[in-house]
Amino acid sequence: MATPDTGIRFTPGAKIVTTVLAADVLTITGTGVPIEGGTIESPSVWDGANVAPTYAVVHVKTEDVRIAGLRLVNVPKVGIYFDDVQTGTAEGCCITGNYPAASWTGMETGHFGIAYNPAGTGSGRLIIT
Repeated sequence: MATPDTGIRFTPGAKIVTTVLAADVLTITGTGVPIEGGTIESPSVWDGANVAPTYAVVHVKTEDVRIAGLRLVNVPKVGIYFDDVQTGTAEGCCITGNYPAASWTGMETGHFGIAYNPAGTGSGRLIIT
């Protein structure tokens, strides 16, 4: 469980610019932690080869995380990845993938704005609006 008042709230116009290509940018492990507003911009060029979605710009690894109003630019693999969880919310997010045209062969898979890998027990409840 997250400590009360714990979360990430970007001020208007705030942006994280990252050079991270093949690793998580933000990893969320605190249950119930909200992420609100702002932009995360990844590099505009990367290797578009097919690989398993093991990393993400925002990698959620716990329950009841709410992501709202987040803008992701240049998503190299997965924008928001709810991984091995049952519950979570992504609402009002803007995701611009910018898949590198030089890597496109017409057979690519595994490039996601939002991906959900539900926990192996019970049923999931992921809300995306």
